[in-house]
Amino acid sequence: MKPFDASVRKQIKKQAKQEVKSRLGSVIGTQILYSLPFAAIGAVLYFMLIARILVFAFQFGTGGMAGASEDAMMLASMKLIGEVVLMCLGAMVLYLLIGSALTFGLMQYFIRLYRGEKPTVGLLGYGFCGIRRFWNSIKLAVCIGFRSFLWMIIPTILYVVAAFGFGLNAAISGADPEGVIQVIYWIYVVVTMLIAIKIQTYYGAYILMDQNSSLGAWESTKQSSALFKGKYIALLVFELSYLPWYLLLIPLVLVAALLIGLTVMSSSVLLMSICIAAVVILALIYVYYLTAYFNAAFFGICDYLGMAPEKEEPEAADAAEAVEAVDAAESAAPVAAPKAEAAEPAEQPALPETVRKESGKEDSAEE
Repeated sequence: MKPFDASVRKQIKKQAKQEVKSRLGSVIGTQILYSLPFAAIGAVLYFMLIARILVFAFQFGTGGMAGASEDAMMLASMKLIGEVVLMCLGAMVLYLLIGSALTFGLMQYFIRLYRGEKPTVGLLGYGFCGIRRFWNSIKLAVCIGFRSFLWMIIPTILYVVAAFGFGLNAAISGADPEGVIQVIYWIYVVVTMLIAIKIQTYYGAYILMDQNSSLGAWESTKQSSALFKGKYIALLVFELSYLPWYLLLIPLVLVAALLIGLTVMSSSVLLMSICIAAVVILALIYVYYLTAYFNAAFFGICDYLGMAPEKEEPEAADAAEAVEAVDAAESAAPVAAPKAEAAEPAEQPALPETVRKESGKEDSAEE
Protein backbone atom coordinates (compact mmCIF):
# COMPACT_ATOMS: atom_id res chain seq x y z
CA MET A 1 0.00 0.00 0.00
CA LYS A 2 1.48 3.33 -1.09
CA PRO A 3 1.82 5.99 1.60
CA PHE A 4 -0.26 9.10 1.00
CA ASP A 5 1.24 11.68 3.32
CA ALA A 6 1.76 15.44 3.28
CA SER A 7 4.84 15.32 1.04
CA VAL A 8 3.02 13.28 -1.62
CA ARG A 9 -0.01 15.57 -1.42
CA LYS A 10 2.14 18.69 -1.85
CA GLN A 11 4.00 17.18 -4.81
CA ILE A 12 0.77 16.21 -6.58
CA LYS A 13 -0.78 19.62 -5.97
CA LYS A 14 2.36 21.34 -7.20
CA GLN A 15 2.34 19.38 -10.46
CA ALA A 16 -1.40 20.01 -10.93
CA LYS A 17 -0.95 23.75 -10.39
CA GLN A 18 1.91 23.90 -12.89
CA GLU A 19 -0.10 22.08 -15.55
CA VAL A 20 -3.15 24.30 -15.02
CA LYS A 21 -1.08 27.48 -15.20
CA SER A 22 0.69 26.33 -18.35
CA ARG A 23 -2.65 25.85 -20.13
CA LEU A 24 -4.81 28.40 -18.33
CA GLY A 25 -6.46 29.70 -21.51
CA SER A 26 -7.47 26.23 -22.63
CA VAL A 27 -8.62 25.33 -19.11
CA ILE A 28 -10.94 28.35 -18.87
CA GLY A 29 -12.20 28.04 -22.44
CA THR A 30 -13.00 24.36 -22.01
CA GLN A 31 -15.04 24.97 -18.87
CA ILE A 32 -16.89 27.90 -20.45
CA LEU A 33 -17.89 25.70 -23.39
CA TYR A 34 -18.87 22.99 -20.92
CA SER A 35 -21.21 25.42 -19.13
CA LEU A 36 -22.92 26.79 -22.25
CA PRO A 37 -25.28 23.83 -22.92
CA PHE A 38 -26.45 23.84 -19.30
CA ALA A 39 -27.02 27.59 -19.41
CA ALA A 40 -28.90 27.25 -22.71
CA ILE A 41 -31.19 24.51 -21.37
CA GLY A 42 -31.86 26.51 -18.21
CA ALA A 43 -32.60 29.69 -20.18
CA VAL A 44 -35.00 27.89 -22.52
CA LEU A 45 -36.79 26.27 -19.59
CA TYR A 46 -37.01 29.60 -17.76
CA PHE A 47 -38.53 31.47 -20.70
CA MET A 48 -40.95 28.64 -21.44
CA LEU A 49 -42.17 28.65 -17.84
CA ILE A 50 -42.48 32.42 -17.75
CA ALA A 51 -44.38 32.43 -21.03
CA ARG A 52 -46.78 29.72 -19.88
CA ILE A 53 -47.42 31.45 -16.55
CA LEU A 54 -48.06 34.77 -18.31
CA VAL A 55 -50.54 33.08 -20.64
CA PHE A 56 -52.30 31.56 -17.65
CA ALA A 57 -52.39 34.91 -15.85
CA PHE A 58 -53.77 36.62 -18.95
CA GLN A 59 -56.50 34.02 -19.39
CA PHE A 60 -57.74 34.21 -15.81
CA GLY A 61 -56.80 37.79 -15.09
CA THR A 62 -57.76 40.60 -17.39
CA GLY A 63 -58.33 38.27 -20.36
CA GLY A 64 -61.48 36.75 -21.74
CA MET A 65 -61.78 34.10 -18.95
CA ALA A 66 -61.64 36.54 -16.08
CA GLY A 67 -65.08 35.49 -14.99
CA ALA A 68 -64.53 31.76 -15.35
CA SER A 69 -65.92 29.36 -12.78
CA GLU A 70 -63.85 27.80 -10.04
CA ASP A 71 -64.02 24.42 -11.73
CA ALA A 72 -62.64 25.82 -14.97
CA MET A 73 -59.90 27.59 -13.07
CA MET A 74 -59.08 24.41 -11.17
CA LEU A 75 -58.80 22.41 -14.39
CA ALA A 76 -56.64 25.10 -15.97
CA SER A 77 -54.42 25.21 -12.88
CA MET A 78 -53.97 21.43 -12.93
CA LYS A 79 -53.16 21.62 -16.62
CA LEU A 80 -50.60 24.33 -15.93
CA ILE A 81 -48.98 22.26 -13.18
CA GLY A 82 -48.83 19.25 -15.48
CA GLU A 83 -47.18 21.27 -18.22
CA VAL A 84 -44.65 22.72 -15.79
CA VAL A 85 -43.80 19.24 -14.50
CA LEU A 86 -43.38 17.95 -18.07
CA MET A 87 -41.10 20.89 -18.94
CA CYS A 88 -38.95 20.26 -15.87
CA LEU A 89 -38.76 16.52 -16.60
CA GLY A 90 -37.75 17.24 -20.19
CA ALA A 91 -35.01 19.57 -18.98
CA MET A 92 -33.81 16.93 -16.52
CA VAL A 93 -33.62 14.34 -19.30
CA LEU A 94 -31.62 16.75 -21.47
CA TYR A 95 -29.34 17.51 -18.55
CA LEU A 96 -28.77 13.79 -18.05
CA LEU A 97 -28.14 12.92 -21.70
CA ILE A 98 -26.02 15.93 -22.62
CA GLY A 99 -24.52 16.61 -19.20
CA SER A 100 -23.33 13.05 -18.59
CA ALA A 101 -21.37 12.91 -21.86
CA LEU A 102 -19.99 16.42 -21.39
CA THR A 103 -18.93 15.62 -17.82
CA PHE A 104 -17.21 12.45 -19.01
CA GLY A 105 -15.27 14.51 -21.54
CA LEU A 106 -14.40 17.20 -19.01
CA MET A 107 -13.09 14.62 -16.55
CA GLN A 108 -10.92 13.12 -19.29
CA TYR A 109 -9.60 16.62 -19.93
CA PHE A 110 -8.56 17.02 -16.29
CA ILE A 111 -7.02 13.51 -16.25
CA ARG A 112 -4.87 14.22 -19.29
CA LEU A 113 -4.08 17.70 -18.01
CA TYR A 114 -2.40 16.31 -14.90
CA ARG A 115 -0.50 13.75 -16.96
CA GLY A 116 0.95 16.52 -19.11
CA GLU A 117 -0.66 15.27 -22.32
CA LYS A 118 -1.73 18.79 -23.42
CA PRO A 119 -5.46 18.13 -23.86
CA THR A 120 -7.59 20.26 -26.16
CA VAL A 121 -11.13 21.60 -26.02
CA GLY A 122 -12.19 18.80 -28.36
CA LEU A 123 -12.08 16.36 -25.45
CA LEU A 124 -15.44 17.76 -24.35
CA GLY A 125 -16.99 15.66 -27.10
CA TYR A 126 -15.16 12.54 -25.96
CA GLY A 127 -18.30 11.15 -24.30
CA PHE A 128 -20.22 11.42 -27.59
CA CYS A 129 -17.66 9.33 -29.54
CA GLY A 130 -19.44 6.03 -29.93
CA ILE A 131 -22.69 4.65 -28.62
CA ARG A 132 -20.94 2.49 -26.02
CA ARG A 133 -18.96 5.36 -24.54
CA PHE A 134 -22.04 7.59 -24.54
CA TRP A 135 -24.03 4.91 -22.73
CA ASN A 136 -21.17 4.35 -20.26
CA SER A 137 -21.11 8.07 -19.45
CA ILE A 138 -24.83 8.02 -18.65
CA LYS A 139 -24.51 4.87 -16.54
CA LEU A 140 -21.59 6.30 -14.61
CA ALA A 141 -23.39 9.58 -13.87
CA VAL A 142 -26.52 7.72 -12.73
CA CYS A 143 -24.44 5.31 -10.63
CA ILE A 144 -22.56 8.08 -8.81
CA GLY A 145 -25.83 9.93 -8.25
CA PHE A 146 -27.53 6.81 -6.92
CA ARG A 147 -24.63 6.00 -4.59
CA SER A 148 -24.71 9.59 -3.34
CA PHE A 149 -28.43 9.29 -2.71
CA LEU A 150 -27.93 6.08 -0.71
CA TRP A 151 -25.31 7.74 1.46
CA MET A 152 -27.35 10.90 2.04
CA ILE A 153 -30.86 9.56 2.50
CA ILE A 154 -30.49 8.26 6.08
CA PRO A 155 -28.67 11.33 7.54
CA THR A 156 -31.17 13.64 5.82
CA ILE A 157 -34.17 11.75 7.22
CA LEU A 158 -32.62 11.76 10.69
CA TYR A 159 -31.93 15.49 10.44
CA VAL A 160 -35.49 16.31 9.33
CA VAL A 161 -37.05 14.08 11.97
CA ALA A 162 -34.80 15.45 14.75
CA ALA A 163 -35.37 19.09 13.76
CA PHE A 164 -39.11 18.58 13.47
CA GLY A 165 -39.28 16.64 16.75
CA PHE A 166 -37.31 19.21 18.76
CA GLY A 167 -39.21 22.04 17.13
CA LEU A 168 -42.55 20.45 17.95
CA ASN A 169 -41.48 19.69 21.52
CA ALA A 170 -40.28 23.26 21.98
CA ALA A 171 -43.56 24.60 20.57
CA ILE A 172 -45.55 22.48 23.03
CA SER A 173 -43.40 23.35 26.04
CA GLY A 174 -43.03 26.99 25.10
CA ALA A 175 -39.20 26.84 24.91
CA ASP A 176 -36.99 28.36 22.21
CA PRO A 177 -35.85 25.58 19.82
CA GLU A 178 -33.44 27.71 17.81
CA GLY A 179 -30.30 26.70 19.71
CA VAL A 180 -31.01 22.98 19.54
CA ILE A 181 -31.94 23.14 15.87
CA GLN A 182 -28.70 25.01 15.12
CA VAL A 183 -26.68 22.28 16.83
CA ILE A 184 -28.53 19.60 14.85
CA TYR A 185 -27.94 21.56 11.67
CA TRP A 186 -24.17 21.80 12.17
CA ILE A 187 -23.98 18.12 13.05
CA TYR A 188 -25.75 17.42 9.77
CA VAL A 189 -23.28 19.67 7.93
CA VAL A 190 -20.28 17.80 9.40
CA VAL A 191 -21.80 14.43 8.52
CA THR A 192 -22.51 15.69 5.00
CA MET A 193 -18.89 16.78 4.58
CA LEU A 194 -17.65 13.34 5.64
CA ILE A 195 -20.06 11.68 3.23
CA ALA A 196 -18.83 14.00 0.48
CA ILE A 197 -15.33 12.57 0.99
CA LYS A 198 -16.69 9.09 0.40
CA ILE A 199 -18.60 10.21 -2.68
CA GLN A 200 -15.45 11.86 -4.06
CA THR A 201 -13.70 8.50 -4.11
CA TYR A 202 -16.17 7.26 -6.75
CA TYR A 203 -14.92 9.77 -9.32
CA GLY A 204 -11.83 7.70 -10.02
CA ALA A 205 -14.21 5.53 -12.06
CA TYR A 206 -13.79 8.06 -14.89
CA ILE A 207 -10.26 6.71 -15.27
CA LEU A 208 -11.19 3.04 -14.93
CA MET A 209 -14.12 3.10 -17.37
CA ASP A 210 -12.03 4.91 -19.97
CA GLN A 211 -9.26 2.31 -19.70
CA ASN A 212 -11.72 -0.60 -19.78
CA SER A 213 -15.02 0.23 -21.48
CA SER A 214 -16.41 -3.23 -20.66
CA LEU A 215 -16.15 -2.51 -16.92
CA GLY A 216 -19.56 -1.76 -15.42
CA ALA A 217 -20.35 1.53 -13.72
CA TRP A 218 -21.10 -0.08 -10.37
CA GLU A 219 -17.92 -2.18 -10.44
CA SER A 220 -15.74 0.73 -11.55
CA THR A 221 -16.99 2.97 -8.72
CA LYS A 222 -16.48 0.10 -6.30
CA GLN A 223 -12.87 -0.46 -7.43
CA SER A 224 -12.19 3.27 -7.37
CA SER A 225 -13.43 3.64 -3.81
CA ALA A 226 -11.48 0.56 -2.71
CA LEU A 227 -8.19 2.25 -3.65
CA PHE A 228 -8.88 4.95 -1.05
CA LYS A 229 -9.48 2.48 1.75
CA GLY A 230 -7.60 3.65 4.83
CA LYS A 231 -6.87 7.06 3.25
CA TYR A 232 -10.08 8.96 4.01
CA ILE A 233 -8.40 11.20 6.59
CA ALA A 234 -5.66 12.07 4.08
CA LEU A 235 -8.31 12.78 1.44
CA LEU A 236 -10.19 14.98 3.92
CA VAL A 237 -7.00 16.94 4.59
CA PHE A 238 -6.50 17.23 0.82
CA GLU A 239 -9.94 18.76 0.34
CA LEU A 240 -9.63 21.03 3.37
CA SER A 241 -6.34 22.34 1.96
CA TYR A 242 -8.43 24.10 -0.71
CA LEU A 243 -10.58 25.89 1.87
CA PRO A 244 -8.41 29.06 1.86
CA TRP A 245 -8.80 29.22 -1.91
CA TYR A 246 -12.58 29.18 -1.59
CA LEU A 247 -12.49 31.74 1.20
CA LEU A 248 -10.80 34.15 -1.22
CA LEU A 249 -14.13 34.37 -3.03
CA ILE A 250 -15.50 36.38 -0.10
CA PRO A 251 -13.44 39.51 -0.95
CA LEU A 252 -14.69 39.27 -4.54
CA VAL A 253 -18.27 39.23 -3.31
CA LEU A 254 -17.59 42.20 -1.00
CA VAL A 255 -15.97 44.12 -3.86
CA ALA A 256 -18.97 43.36 -6.07
CA ALA A 257 -21.35 44.62 -3.36
CA LEU A 258 -19.25 47.78 -2.90
CA LEU A 259 -19.18 48.49 -6.63
CA ILE A 260 -22.92 47.97 -6.91
CA GLY A 261 -23.50 50.37 -4.02
CA LEU A 262 -21.24 53.01 -5.55
CA THR A 263 -22.80 52.71 -8.97
CA VAL A 264 -26.30 52.91 -7.52
CA MET A 265 -25.32 56.11 -5.75
CA SER A 266 -23.88 57.53 -8.96
CA SER A 267 -27.08 56.64 -10.85
CA SER A 268 -25.05 55.41 -13.83
CA VAL A 269 -26.57 52.24 -15.21
CA LEU A 270 -23.77 51.76 -17.73
CA LEU A 271 -21.05 52.08 -15.12
CA MET A 272 -22.91 49.69 -12.80
CA SER A 273 -23.26 47.12 -15.58
CA ILE A 274 -19.57 47.32 -16.48
CA CYS A 275 -18.47 46.95 -12.85
CA ILE A 276 -20.76 44.00 -12.20
CA ALA A 277 -19.69 42.29 -15.42
CA ALA A 278 -16.02 42.78 -14.54
CA VAL A 279 -16.46 41.28 -11.07
CA VAL A 280 -18.49 38.35 -12.43
CA ILE A 281 -15.85 37.62 -15.08
CA LEU A 282 -13.05 37.71 -12.49
CA ALA A 283 -15.03 35.41 -10.21
CA LEU A 284 -15.70 32.94 -13.04
CA ILE A 285 -12.03 32.89 -14.04
CA TYR A 286 -11.05 32.24 -10.44
CA VAL A 287 -13.65 29.49 -10.00
CA TYR A 288 -12.67 27.81 -13.28
CA TYR A 289 -9.00 27.91 -12.29
CA LEU A 290 -9.76 26.47 -8.86
CA THR A 291 -12.01 23.75 -10.31
CA ALA A 292 -9.31 22.61 -12.73
CA TYR A 293 -6.66 22.78 -10.01
CA PHE A 294 -8.70 20.62 -7.63
CA ASN A 295 -9.81 18.02 -10.19
CA ALA A 296 -6.39 17.66 -11.80
CA ALA A 297 -4.83 17.12 -8.36
CA PHE A 298 -7.50 14.59 -7.39
CA PHE A 299 -6.93 12.54 -10.54
CA GLY A 300 -3.22 12.81 -9.81
CA ILE A 301 -3.91 11.10 -6.48
CA CYS A 302 -5.85 8.40 -8.36
CA ASP A 303 -2.87 7.83 -10.67
CA TYR A 304 -0.54 7.69 -7.70
CA LEU A 305 -2.69 5.07 -5.98
CA GLY A 306 -2.59 2.77 -8.99
CA MET A 307 -5.06 3.93 -11.65
CA ALA A 308 -2.44 5.20 -14.07
CA PRO A 309 -2.00 3.07 -17.21
CA GLU A 310 0.87 0.63 -16.92
CA LYS A 311 4.07 1.49 -18.77
CA GLU A 312 6.51 -1.03 -20.21
CA GLU A 313 9.96 -1.19 -18.71
CA PRO A 314 12.59 0.32 -21.06
CA GLU A 315 14.70 -2.85 -21.25
CA ALA A 316 11.67 -5.04 -21.87
CA ALA A 317 10.42 -2.64 -24.52
CA ASP A 318 13.82 -2.64 -26.29
CA ALA A 319 13.97 -6.44 -26.17
CA ALA A 320 10.46 -6.71 -27.59
CA GLU A 321 11.36 -4.30 -30.40
CA ALA A 322 14.50 -6.31 -31.17
CA VAL A 323 12.54 -9.56 -31.36
CA GLU A 324 9.98 -7.94 -33.63
CA ALA A 325 12.76 -6.61 -35.88
CA VAL A 326 14.36 -10.06 -36.16
CA ASP A 327 11.03 -11.68 -36.95
CA ALA A 328 10.33 -9.06 -39.59
CA ALA A 329 13.76 -9.57 -41.16
CA GLU A 330 13.32 -13.33 -41.28
CA SER A 331 9.90 -13.07 -42.83
CA ALA A 332 11.17 -10.58 -45.44
CA ALA A 333 14.30 -12.62 -46.39
CA PRO A 334 13.96 -14.61 -49.69
CA VAL A 335 13.72 -18.39 -49.36
CA ALA A 336 16.94 -20.07 -50.56
CA ALA A 337 16.56 -22.41 -53.49
CA PRO A 338 17.33 -26.06 -52.74
CA LYS A 339 20.82 -27.15 -53.67
CA ALA A 340 21.04 -28.89 -56.99
CA GLU A 341 21.95 -32.52 -56.87
CA ALA A 342 25.52 -33.33 -57.68
CA ALA A 343 25.90 -33.75 -61.41
CA GLU A 344 26.92 -37.16 -62.64
CA PRO A 345 30.40 -37.33 -64.17
CA ALA A 346 30.27 -36.65 -67.85
CA GLU A 347 31.02 -39.55 -70.19
CA GLN A 348 34.43 -39.54 -71.85
CA PRO A 349 34.27 -38.91 -75.58
CA ALA A 350 34.82 -41.99 -77.73
CA LEU A 351 38.35 -42.33 -79.14
CA PRO A 352 38.92 -42.87 -82.85
CA GLU A 353 39.40 -46.50 -83.93
CA THR A 354 43.06 -45.98 -85.08
CA VAL A 355 43.98 -44.55 -81.72
CA ARG A 356 42.35 -47.52 -79.95
CA LYS A 357 44.37 -49.98 -82.04
CA GLU A 358 47.68 -48.20 -81.39
CA SER A 359 46.98 -48.04 -77.66
CA GLY A 360 46.19 -51.76 -77.79
CA LYS A 361 49.49 -52.50 -79.47
CA GLU A 362 51.33 -50.46 -76.87
CA ASP A 363 49.63 -52.39 -74.09
CA SER A 364 50.57 -55.73 -75.63
CA ALA A 365 54.17 -54.59 -76.16
CA GLU A 366 54.44 -53.61 -72.53
CA GLU A 367 53.17 -56.99 -71.49
